[in-house]
Amino acid sequence: MATDKCRCFEAVLYPESLPKNWIELLEETHIPVTISPLHDKDVADYETGELKKEHYHVGLRFDGPARISQALAVLEPLGVQFVKPIISSHGWGRYLCHLDSPEKAQYSPKDIRLLNGASCTQERELTKEDRQKILCEILAWIRKNNCFDFSDLVNHAIDNNIIWLNIIIPTSYFYNCYLSSLRNKSK
Repeated sequence: MATDKCRCFEAVLYPESLPKNWIELLEETHIPVTISPLHDKDVADYETGELKKEHYHVGLRFDGPARISQALAVLEPLGVQFVKPIISSHGWGRYLCHLDSPEKAQYSPKDIRLLNGASCTQERELTKEDRQKILCEILAWIRKNNCFDFSDLVNHAIDNNIIWLNIIIPTSYFYNCYLSSLRNKSK
């Protein structure tokens, strides 16, 4: 893609070449940074089952248009030699966990790291199928744990699965009714 300037850039980081303080180095840039879960199950060759080298995908989001050379200068201390513009931050955010590629290794969105005020829209913009799966997960957890109180559900989501919280908040009326019904049924 021929582009002089862009706000968002991506690169691949390999754990074996990262300095021990790589997270701190990224925090010190004060640039919003998104880091994928460690991609340690990606398949390079499906016939042999050979895995790709372990890696992270990292994204930088500048406040205004920046040049590729500026993004590269930020990431060079981490061993990065190549960066490219992110065309769709939403699509890229979903790619971090292969959410739209069921044939690829799946990674949990809760393992995405956000630094310096970065946000990852893929959690808020789930597909209808994703939302239905998460709804079923939440309801199964409620039943399995005999949860009868809305605050217990919310606290569990805060502590263990922030994506659940993004589903629960806009549908809190439904969950309150469901939990109330379970409470009444148990009496």
